Amino acid sequence: MARIKDIAARAGVSVGTVDRVIHSRGSVAKEVEKKVKEAIEELGYKPNLAARSLAKRTDHRIAVVLPQHTKDEFWGNQTQGILRALDSCKNFGLRGDILSFNDQKKGELLKLTDSIFDGSYEALLIAPTVTGEATELMDRCESSGMPYVQINSFIERDGDSSLGYVGQDSYRSGQLGAKLLDFGISKGDQLGLLHMEYDVENSNHLVDKEAGFRNYLQHHGHHYTIYKRLSDIDDLKKIRYQINELLEEQPKLKGLFITTSRVHLICETLRMLNRDDIALVGFDIVKENIRALHNYKKLFLINQNPSLQGFYGVMRLFDHFLKNKSVTETMHLPLDIVTLENVSNHQYMQDRDNIALDKNEYD
Repeated sequence: MARIKDIAARAGVSVGTVDRVIHSRGSVAKEVEKKVKEAIEELGYKPNLAARSLAKRTDHRIAVVLPQHTKDEFWGNQTQGILRALDSCKNFGLRGDILSFNDQKKGELLKLTDSIFDGSYEALLIAPTVTGEATELMDRCESSGMPYVQINSFIERDGDSSLGYVGQDSYRSGQLGAKLLDFGISKGDQLGLLHMEYDVENSNHLVDKEAGFRNYLQHHGHHYTIYKRLSDIDDLKKIRYQINELLEEQPKLKGLFITTSRVHLICETLRMLNRDDIALVGFDIVKENIRALHNYKKLFLINQNPSLQGFYGVMRLFDHFLKNKSVTETMHLPLDIVTLENVSNHQYMQDRDNIALDKNEYD
């Protein structure tokens, strides 16, 4: 392993000069800096981040803001990825606290404002599922100079404090959902999009999914498309009533795109109504959806990789604080198509050992 004195010898400069270049301290002539950087690249030098953190004797604490996951396994999986990343970074001085909120109630996210900006935290990792309130928080980050990373849902930002986005491309996922349904329909059949969320207009990821779905169908000649929202997503009896009403109104309905991970509720409802002829596309390999794959033959899942969203969201802040990297670009994770035949493989990829493998590049 190359050492600083090896770099100094290769570049023909002092050890102190190499140290200044590596840590961006003090002034170094551009020609000298170029020689040092060339030597670093030639020798394959990698800084010891643990030693660097110990030398600085500083901790960086981040606030992680996520919707509560007591009723939604998706956020539980995302929390897992975040906790694993924080565990891998603790010896480097990066720590974090998870601050949860109820994203089904207006104003709940903004109740965290005082906790986030009380001076305890240097950065924010946020899933901005509630667009208006999340925008207020990120504006506050900009005014106070606090860096922040978005995961899962993306709100366009161009401020200096924004460190970009890690997650799915919601628009493309809508297009993918439409394409999957398009394979199995005949001329004259109808397709539908079903939102199972209380506040769709204030949820960018759902708006983008709908836009992508509409775009695909419009460009492929489909004019009979239904868009519906369920008013109550916690009561199976009410869901059954609304779906039965939809089927009576739309007898040619042959496919539904559900924009959240609650597709298992629609599978259960359609089976109760003896209408398992309708193709379904939903999101994520949560336990209820895995069971649905075994019981509902016309179901596709789009996996948004929530664990890796959380993991790489934390690692982006690691890069910012510990590697002195400028990271602002969007990182779109793969949109995996999951069926009964390959769900076990995707479950394996979501377990702890595989996420641990993904962090090797940061050791």
